[in-house]
Amino acid sequence: MECARQEVARDPVGSLSFGTRKDLLKELGPLLKDDQGRHSIIGIGLIRRTRLCIDVVKRGLPIWEASYPTTDPHRMIELARQYIERKCDRDHLRDEASGFRGALDTSDSPDKQGAYLVGRSSVCAAYVAASDELLEPDEGISEEELRDPQDPDFWDCAYWAAAAEAGGMPWEPSFNPERYRGFWNWYLDTAVPKASTADE
Repeated sequence: MECARQEVARDPVGSLSFGTRKDLLKELGPLLKDDQGRHSIIGIGLIRRTRLCIDVVKRGLPIWEASYPTTDPHRMIELARQYIERKCDRDHLRDEASGFRGALDTSDSPDKQGAYLVGRSSVCAAYVAASDELLEPDEGISEEELRDPQDPDFWDCAYWAAAAEAGGMPWEPSFNPERYRGFWNWYLDTAVPKASTADE
């Protein structure tokens, strides 16, 4: 964890790399595969990673609420919570997440960019609950892509949330590096330790 903190401190914009996050997420518990080889069995690793995502999204909800009266991201994390508590069907969770993802992609506007990013982070949280994080290479993603993904479909919940808090992606004019660094310090000092103590 100390190496991760040093990485954030040294990085010019206060970033925590995808690779370092993958390593931290792996430490939360094993990925358990079902008979089809998918990371979707509810075990301690999936529970902890889902709870981490839920806390990450909760931090950004005020950004969403400042732009939209709807509670779609709230619903995403509530369904994620219900799923790991075995109170929600996986197909229903995935359908709801896919529907919200589609709605987000047709409603994005520059003045509501932060809200869009929070929405994307909440969709990721739902997908993590249903299928766990992308932590191992498979036929759809290589080890190199895992550790430095260029495709937004491979970006994780925390990456979207950090950008929301920072006012945009690191390459955008609205980006605030101090807020970005603040998010990653919170992630390392509070969110990950809290998730690591969660039990079934």
